[in-house]
Amino acid sequence: MPDPAQIVIDADTLGKHNIDWSKKFVGQSKLVLKPTSTEQVSQVLKYCNERKLAVVPQGGNTGLVGGATPAFDEIIINMASMNKVIDFDKSYGILSSEAGCVLQDL
Repeated sequence: MPDPAQIVIDADTLGKHNIDWSKKFVGQSKLVLKPTSTEQVSQVLKYCNERKLAVVPQGGNTGLVGGATPAFDEIIINMASMNKVIDFDKSYGILSSEAGCVLQDL
């Protein structure tokens, strides 16, 4: 599980994770987890699956369809800390990155 610095429960910070970029979709999540590795994501998902806890993955939260915004009180798994470029193949124009990369930054 993430260490305490990767757990968000304060209302002010939760607010920005519970609303999408367009301010059209609003959720009621009480918990944001910020994993820093795929191993942590795996541990969190295993824990939530065993207890039937709903989750919603969140990257840059800039989508326009509300897919990264909780519908109710799901646990938000925010990928912002996983924002490294893994590889860029110039000959094919293929970029591989972690889940938290924001397109504007790439």
